[in-house]
Amino acid sequence: MEELRLKDVFDPRQVGCAYLETNGTLSVQLMAGERPVSASQMNVDTSTEPELYTTLIAQGRLLSINLKNCGRDRHWLDAQLQKSKLRGPEDVYLMVIDNLGETMIVPRGAF
Repeated sequence: MEELRLKDVFDPRQVGCAYLETNGTLSVQLMAGERPVSASQMNVDTSTEPELYTTLIAQGRLLSINLKNCGRDRHWLDAQLQKSKLRGPEDVYLMVIDNLGETMIVPRGAF
């Protein structure tokens, strides 16, 4: 029962099949009526949700290859930093960009 609870299954009647893996863990397949509903099953448009994040700056270091792979250049990066009143990558703890082009910047010393 403990292994089921660790899988957030509190009623064993919800289990369709369970496997004791060779590494000692328990894999659980819930009965069809107990499985969570997915966004696609509910016809929810998820195209506006980010799926992939790419790190552009980590601990003050610019990751130039990632910047290039995202189709961005140093001029674009400097403009983004200027919007956040930051002088350069050395002022940034973390900067990421998602597949929709939205950025998140955590300045150094923010925590």
